[in-house]
Amino acid sequence: MATQKVAITVPPLFLKRVDQWAKKRGKSRSRFIVEELDNRIKEIIDNIRKAMGIEPGDLISYELQGKSIKLKRIEPFDTTYHTSVSETLEEWNSPEDEEAFSDL
Repeated sequence: MATQKVAITVPPLFLKRVDQWAKKRGKSRSRFIVEELDNRIKEIIDNIRKAMGIEPGDLISYELQGKSIKLKRIEPFDTTYHTSVSETLEEWNSPEDEEAFSDL
């Protein structure tokens, strides 16, 4: 994954405040900013996971739409259900159907 550099213009008063926060925590300005951004990103991800009902191991699809991302939880394939349903669909299991749909 390529890293992109981002330039942000920040008012000097804000930087002074950031320096004060960093000093209280015994960190440099850049270390403090990186850690705070990391914490905020984790918080955002946790909120998204809760809102979507996503648990560890769940599958997610995403689609980029301009400057937005569309996330979708992928429902797992229920093999047991589909196997049991397929047994009730014998009317579509003729040799003619096999020949007609064999190239799909």
